[in-house]
Amino acid sequence: MLVWILKNKFAISDSTKEITKNDKIRAVLSTSKVKNKITKNSIEVREFNLNKISLFKTRELILNAQFFEKIGFPFVIYSADNIAKSSLLAVIYLICRDKDEKNAIALIEKKAGLKFKALDKEFVKSTAKNVELFALNEILDAFFTINELIKILRHQCPWDREQTHSSLIPEIIEEPLELVEEINRSNSEGIKEELGDVLLQILLHSIISEEEKKFNIVDVIDKLYEKMYERHPHVFGKSKVKESKEVLEQWEDIKKRKNGDKTLNIAKILASFITTVDVQEAARKEGLDFISVEQIEKKISEELKELKEARELGEGVSIEVGDLLFSVINLARFLKIDPAHALFLSMDKFSERFESLKKKGGNLTSISNNKKDKMWEEIKKNG
Repeated sequence: MLVWILKNKFAISDSTKEITKNDKIRAVLSTSKVKNKITKNSIEVREFNLNKISLFKTRELILNAQFFEKIGFPFVIYSADNIAKSSLLAVIYLICRDKDEKNAIALIEKKAGLKFKALDKEFVKSTAKNVELFALNEILDAFFTINELIKILRHQCPWDREQTHSSLIPEIIEEPLELVEEINRSNSEGIKEELGDVLLQILLHSIISEEEKKFNIVDVIDKLYEKMYERHPHVFGKSKVKESKEVLEQWEDIKKRKNGDKTLNIAKILASFITTVDVQEAARKEGLDFISVEQIEKKISEELKELKEARELGEGVSIEVGDLLFSVINLARFLKIDPAHALFLSMDKFSERFESLKKKGGNLTSISNNKKDKMWEEIKKNG
């Protein structure tokens, strides 16, 4: 059976068939494993191990119920055991929602056509006394809500569903740059919005990894906690550093001991590329742009010639290198290729080959250029 407790808001059920054929239901909160029985893509399924009802697991279910009501998803509390268990959980939800124990019991008994046992009523009564324990504080509630919202988008929105770590690289580079712009403008509203966009990227990447069974947002936060604790021994340990400069030196020293020297870091380069494309796009919208690929290729040849002349003169080399890069980025933009992503792929490929070369050759400074070239070509050939 399926019974609406609050019409088109939430229901109780002990039948997956009734749930699946009901077009109103958008979410299922189940006391046991049920995903293989509810295959409707439009229905969100959340499973809770509630073979025995406990306050902790019940709290998780209630938080999800509150979330689904908040976003306007009609949901059902489902138990394969019997309608009585669904009914008991529904009572607790109503108490958390409306803070009215007697009316909650009366409403559920009437709708479900049952009478709660004395033991169940005692459980409800003790829960009602501690209803505050089911609530999150403001920060946790906000974080829980947005994390669940992004999970739903990954399931329900075609664009969000298609995204991968790689496809989101342009966004994860661009969003912090937009944040920097708002900070430079001292625009509080803009900073708030752009911080949200940065957080969105963090959540998306974490959820993608959770789907891949690699790690989740909790692991990300735990890793951050571990890093911050470890790299502030002057706060949490016995280090005696006091000045900002000493703190930074200590940070880098701990980082090197932990990770070793990282040879390649292209974050700043990629950020500059994104900014350059934005400038070029702004010019295009005002009618200032090349008309063909050939025109840009000619411009690149001119810039190479000017760079050679600058080198011969021994001045203006930096400017000419910048002009050359600007033209190459223009070519990528004109070809509708994200230059930052293209550079990232090339640098990633180079990094892999470089690491292979170091593993194969050991100390590269002691090897002749000719031998290094041969080893490099062999690495390229093999992958």
